[in-house]
Parts: sequence; structure tokens; C-alpha cells
Amino acid sequence: TRGHLQVSVTFNIDVRTIKCFDAPDTPPMETGCSNLLDTVPVKAERQIFGPKENYGVDVVLPQTFRERKHLYSGCVIAIDSLEGQSMAASWLLLFSAANTVNAMCVRQGKEGQYVAYEFGLKKAVVGLYNQYPPRI
Repeated sequence: TRGHLQVSVTFNIDVRTIKCFDAPDTPPMETGCSNLLDTVPVKAERQIFGPKENYGVDVVLPQTFRERKHLYSGCVIAIDSLEGQSMAASWLLLFSAANTVNAMCVRQGKEGQYVAYEFGLKKAVVGLYNQYPPRI
């Protein structure tokens, strides 16, 4: 037999910052984005996420993960900065946010976004969409 290690990590994702919406001019999301979520890095170390022009950025935004089902549709996970700002976060936090959007929105056939705050300021958005390129 093969042993499996199961780890449970909980982040305090403020569901009030998640917005679900019907996507105009696209079909409803058919299924969850679980397969695509498996491709998102899950590192726990804090890094600086932001535009390449910003000083000290470890992970350049935007980052897009795409599962193509048709030419222009299929699950898309997009992570982008708001107003060119950088923020300290971990891939694990962003994965948790995307997973929460998947559970709250995508499984209901809707697109959704999570807005990440740092020190009370809107810094980044994690969105799950049904088209490419996504609308952020």
C-alpha cells in the first residue's frame, strides 16, 4: 500500500470580498474548476506579487491559468494587481481564495472574483472566468 499525507490548511478568506456574477455573452460555467486548481502553485512562503515594473517583485502579475474546453471558453483563473500595486502574499493564500470562489460561484454556474486586501487597501483580484481573455 501507499501512504498518503493529508494536510489541512485554513485561511481566513473574507467571503464578503467575493462577488459572483453571470457572465454576459458567455455560456454559464458548466462545472467547477477543480482540475485547473490543481495546476496552481501552493507554496506557503510569502512573496511579493505585483507588476514587473515594481521594485522587489518576486511573482509578476498578471498570472493566468487556463483550461481550454472550446476555442474561447473553459475555466480561466486570473490573478492581477489592482491599480499597479504590489502585495505580500503566498501562493497558498491565492489558491485558497480561488478554491473559495470555485465553491461559492463556479459550482452555481457563475463567474466570480475575490478581492485581496492588505492594510485595508485593495491590492489584487483573483478571478475565475469562463472565457479567454478574462475580464478583470
